[in-house]
Amino acid sequence: MATRSFRDNAGFRYTPPGGSLQTHRLAWPLRDVEPVRRRRRYVWESMDFSTRRTVSIGEGVKEDLVTIRFEDLPEDLLEMLAHAADGVQVEYRPDLSTSAGAVQYLLILDDPSVVALHMDRGRYPSHGEYEVRLRLRRVS
Repeated sequence: MATRSFRDNAGFRYTPPGGSLQTHRLAWPLRDVEPVRRRRRYVWESMDFSTRRTVSIGEGVKEDLVTIRFEDLPEDLLEMLAHAADGVQVEYRPDLSTSAGAVQYLLILDDPSVVALHMDRGRYPSHGEYEVRLRLRRVS
């Protein structure tokens, strides 16, 4: 969990396999949230591009692209993300003291074998903090 919270009391809660409920407090609530609707589509076009055919599978899913910034305990965040990459659901709470506004997520990785953080674009040199951009799939 972040050693300090700059704004609000946001964080994640999750239970690792064989473990007890864990909380990872964020220094700042999720940033740059971009709602996404994902649906598998297959497209075929004729050689001269005069015709196009699209087939869609299922209803699709809701996802959020989010950024976590100002992380000063990267090992704790990496541990949570590693569990999430293994299929553990995480619950994001805008305020950890209440369940209001809580959202259950699954972590979706472009490369399932890699969980990585990046140096925070504005604060790593002075504060040694990290950031990460994540794709989180909403669990109904």
